[in-house]
Amino acid sequence: MPILECLVSNIRKGIKGTLLEHCLMELVLYGSIVRGDYDSDISDIDLFYIVDDACKDDITHINHVLGDITGLALRVCGVREPRRGIDLAWCLRSEIESSSVLCDYKFLTLYREDFEQNSVLVLGEKLHTLLPAPSLEDAIRQALKRLSRRVVEFAEKNPSLLPILAGEVAKLVLLSNGYKGPWAKQAVYEALQRADPVLADIWRSYLDGNPLPAREALQAIRYALNRLCDGEFRGECRAARAAIEEARALLEKNREGQH
Repeated sequence: MPILECLVSNIRKGIKGTLLEHCLMELVLYGSIVRGDYDSDISDIDLFYIVDDACKDDITHINHVLGDITGLALRVCGVREPRRGIDLAWCLRSEIESSSVLCDYKFLTLYREDFEQNSVLVLGEKLHTLLPAPSLEDAIRQALKRLSRRVVEFAEKNPSLLPILAGEVAKLVLLSNGYKGPWAKQAVYEALQRADPVLADIWRSYLDGNPLPAREALQAIRYALNRLCDGEFRGECRAARAAIEEARALLEKNREGQH
């Protein structure tokens, strides 16, 4: 049985008879495992679900059960479990149905086309299509605001995630230059080589499983941000630069505390 067919079948089997069968209005498997460039050392397993509002108090339980079901499906289907884990993204049905909501998930904004092309419906119906697709400019502005939040959060709580942010900003540069995909890891590297060899080196370190140290990752984020912010997105870029400085100060403080 092909891997995707095996995964979908076993996830469905695991959900049957559980709370999830009644709460999940849509469940989608997407990303590298569907696209065909899954690498257990640097990829995660991506799932997105829409949950009935009546079950909103059960999200923690749903995530726990769905994570266990997916982990078992991976083992049954002979897929090496990802070092970065299983990523579960979710929205309430009421949020999806509200046209005023601009979803904060990059796979439904920046990379919507890739999501549609490289996803498999596991359960329910494709309610996410009710979400309006933002303009590229709005999606990039949203991504920069997200960067400002996460760069500080990661510096404080998990600096090992900073290289991932560097790679994400490098991809934003590609988007702002008109690149529309494909988004397979090697294809992104080749596009970055053409656009900026420094950005390509940042991405290459991620692909090789040799992520940059935290302070170097911050420098890489700033470099990519400068490429992106040449005359555009001034307010968001100013906030992102300030957040990078705050993150740098946090790293220095943590390093001093270790001595």
